[in-house]
Formats: sequence, C-alpha cells, structure tokens
Amino acid sequence: MYRIVNEIRKYYDCTIILIDAQRDVVFELNAAKLLNSLAQSLEDRSQGSEIAMVINQEDVDISMASERLRTAVANHGKQVVLVFDEIDYRTPTSPTAGHWRSEFNKFWRNLRAIYQSSTASNRNLSMLISGGSSKWFAQESIDGVENAALMFVPEEYLSPLPRGAASAMIRKLGKAVGLGFTDRVAEEIADTCADMPFWIRKSCSFIHSRIDIGLRPFEPQQALIGDYLKEFVATDGAAMSEVALSHLFRVYPELRVPALKCVKGDISGLDARTVRALEKYGIVRRGKNLVVCGQMMAAGLQCFVSDGGNDSPVQGELSDRTNASNYGEWADELAIISRRRNVIERKLRNIVANFVRFSSLSQQNSGTAKERVLKCIDAKRRSDLQRLDLDEIMGKLFWLEIISIVRKEGPLFEKLFGDRSELERHTATVNERPDAHAKELDLADIASHRKAFDWFEDRLGRI
Repeated sequence: MYRIVNEIRKYYDCTIILIDAQRDVVFELNAAKLLNSLAQSLEDRSQGSEIAMVINQEDVDISMASERLRTAVANHGKQVVLVFDEIDYRTPTSPTAGHWRSEFNKFWRNLRAIYQSSTASNRNLSMLISGGSSKWFAQESIDGVENAALMFVPEEYLSPLPRGAASAMIRKLGKAVGLGFTDRVAEEIADTCADMPFWIRKSCSFIHSRIDIGLRPFEPQQALIGDYLKEFVATDGAAMSEVALSHLFRVYPELRVPALKCVKGDISGLDARTVRALEKYGIVRRGKNLVVCGQMMAAGLQCFVSDGGNDSPVQGELSDRTNASNYGEWADELAIISRRRNVIERKLRNIVANFVRFSSLSQQNSGTAKERVLKCIDAKRRSDLQRLDLDEIMGKLFWLEIISIVRKEGPLFEKLFGDRSELERHTATVNERPDAHAKELDLADIASHRKAFDWFEDRLGRI
C-alpha cells in the first residue's frame, strides 16, 4: 500500500489523505464523525500532495457531515485520493469497535453518494482500500439492509490474479534477477501459490535464494522448480497459508466448514453462494469437480483438518498421560505444541520486520530497519548477521532474539502486546520447548503451553 501511495505522490498531482483504521482515535469514530473529519482535513489544507487526517470529535448529524465532505471535495483544487488502511477495524466484524456493525453501512452509503456526485461534476474522488478481508464489500445485505458497499470495489479487485497476469508477474520478477522462467514453470509457480500475489512473491524469493548468483542468467527447469516449491510449501508455505486462513475464518466464519469439507473431497451440500465465495477467495476452483487451489492452499487447510477444524489446535481437556490409549496420542500433543510454536514464530518474524520497516520509513532519523534490528541483538550475533539484508536476518533469529526486538522497540509493540509482564511470562513458556528436549509433561504443562499459545495467537490475530 505504501508503495502505491509513493507512486501516486510521485507521478500524479493530487491530494492524499491516509485513514489508518488501526489507530484507536480513528476506529472509535462513528460514520458521521469520520465523514466530518475528512471534510475538515480537506478544508484545512487546500493544497499539498499529502495531508494529515484531522480528527474531529464533534457530534454532528450524518447528513450534515456528508454534505460538508461533498462540498469540500467539490471546492478542492486537486483530485482527492482517500487511502483506507487496516479496513477490517471499521467493518461489522471489527475486533475492537463493535459500533461499526451499524455504522459501516451508513458510512459507505454516504461516501458512495459523494463519490457519484463528484464523478458527475468532474471533481474526481478516488479511493484505495487495503488491509483486510473483502467480505464486507461483497455481502448483499447487513442485518437485512442492502449493503451500500456491495460491488463498490470491482469484483476483479477482490479475487486472486488471473492466471495470465500471475504468470506475467512471475516472468517479470525472474527476469529482474537473471532467472528465465518458461511459461510452464511460471504457471506451476502460480498454481502452487493459488495465484495469490503475496504468496507468489514469497515463493519466488525462496527460489531466488536457492539458485547461485554465479550461474545467472539461468533458465531453471521445471523439475528443479518443482522440488524448490515442495520445499517452500513444507518450510514456509503451509504456515503462511494457515495464518491467512485463520484470519479469513475469523472474519468470515461461515466459510470454515465448507472449506474444510472441500479439502477432504466432500462437496455435498454446498450451495452456489458458498461455492462462489470459496472461489473468490482462491480456496477452490471449478473443473469437473471443485478442487482446492494449489499446494499452499491445500497445505494450509490440511493444518486445520489435522486440528479437527479448530483455530486453536488443542481443544478441551486432555486425559492423563497414564490413561492415554497409546503413545501416539501423546506424541500428537507434542507435535501440536511444535507446530503451533512454529506458526506463531513465523508470523511474529514478519510482523516485527514490517513494524520496524514502516517505522523507519515514517521516522527517517531513526535509522534503517536493518540497523534498528541489529541494535536489539547480542554484539557477536550482530557481527555474524551484518552482511545479510533485513529479511534474511529475521529468518535467522531465534525466538528470544525476536522477543528482544519487541522489548527494545517497546513503543512500536505496546498496543499489540499490552501488559509487559504477560508478554514475559508467555514468552518463557513458549521458549521451554518440551517437544525438542523430550521433557516429561503433565496436564499443567500442557495447559500452560495452551494458554501461552492462545495469548500470542489472539494478539497476532488482531493484525
């Protein structure tokens, strides 16, 4: 999103307002106050490529706020671009602001009217909506009322890339680093990644890291790429897919059971609307039968099947070890502990890297993201990692080193993790690693690990 904003700022004469919905002061506004704040933001600054959003807490009738914003857009000297980030915080399933259940439709009904009025009078208003599920831009109604945001964003923007576009992107990425991907190879990468742009770029980065620079320019054969893709899915892809699906199922719980039925090959009883939703999110595609899209999607769904279809892999009370029917059940519990930790650790790596990266971009005097990360770890390790880039450094950090960054960059993560003592307590539990050291576990140990994992999953699930 920030790259798009930078491109707009660089090449177009317009005014940009960033509405960061994850800020408490923003998602706590209602529809009328948000429209009024946007209007005042435009009124206060008639020129400039980017303006800060003014927060106006004044109680105002929504019709007056809507008219004020329409007038502000009409009187503004440039095209206005509204950039909505972390949009899930202002939807009917907002994890933090329940009032958007009723305010969502009001806001988009009025904004849609302003958009149409601006277009009719050649006063263009553009929008970029980012950071969440597209569910609430595709639902036909909300609480029995027609959804004003329905199809406001074109349908093709909500789905994975078309196969041709995905393959073209892969070939372009490869060419930039000296790798000549054939059409068949590009299609295999796209298919593995369910045509998801972010997954495609991650898989291509993995392939790039495996092929020696000295061999390039190089045209990797399909068999070699197939092996790399299997390795990627096993090491990173399944966890990445599971995290994405966890978020989808949290926002769109109606899709959980149908999606898990599909991965088991059971498509009985699926109505047409559910099938369309599964297709739109790239979970399944039509052939002679419905099939799951690609290895990454199948691997992520399989993680849920292995857990019995639950978000939290360990559910209910465990029987005492001495009453377990066989050793396999206890080994399964250790495997669950290991996998839950791995998923949490991978997600935390990405979140920490992105938080520090974006902070460095917005506070240019604070040093680069790489410099800030290296300052947070032991001096000896720092010298070992100095030659690597940020993503490579994050990939090599241990659990406690990642947590060290969270501690030392406290203000960045304060809202996410809250009470520091809870963070320390659950960090210590996760770091015990009984699965790696064959430590004897009792029910209290299992419950402690379950509680720690639930705590981290809840915090990270808010992103």
